Amino acid sequence: MVDLESVFAIIQSYDVVDVFLPFLLIFSLVFFIVSMTRLFKTAGAVVVGAVMGLAVVIPHVLGKYPPCGDIVDILNLAIPRVGIMMLIIVSFLILVVIIGLKIDFFKRFLGWFLMAVIVFIVYTFFSSGGEGCFGEGEFVLIPYLEYIIPIVLLIVIILLLTREKGGSDADVY
Repeated sequence: MVDLESVFAIIQSYDVVDVFLPFLLIFSLVFFIVSMTRLFKTAGAVVVGAVMGLAVVIPHVLGKYPPCGDIVDILNLAIPRVGIMMLIIVSFLILVVIIGLKIDFFKRFLGWFLMAVIVFIVYTFFSSGGEGCFGEGEFVLIPYLEYIIPIVLLIVIILLLTREKGGSDADVY
């Protein structure tokens, strides 16, 4: 008879956690983004998603990533932390509904709350490089500052260009 522990040991021996699950995650995200932008048809989106997934997983299998830059290891460390954060957020929202607080009260703080969640998720991924990747007391985002500033500027420019003139924030949606 096969117990659950031996099933997970067999799955781990085939490197499902290190190869297939990160590939599936990256493939799903890229496929979703490419298909929503309608740059390609469905077959093209599948190819782009598969290529991006394989481009992340193959260097991990071959050991070509630098010591603190293995994307698959970072994903394996960060995703449980982000999952716990999502569980806390959903639990908080359920608690708000059970207590009966009106959502109108939270509209004022929703933008700041979402910004804090996004900052937490970004910080979690940047700090999940593993033990010894960053020194104690070192601010983790400083080495990535040259990448973060253009991304933030691009997002701000897109938001400013897509916003309707003379309308409120509610008109954008």
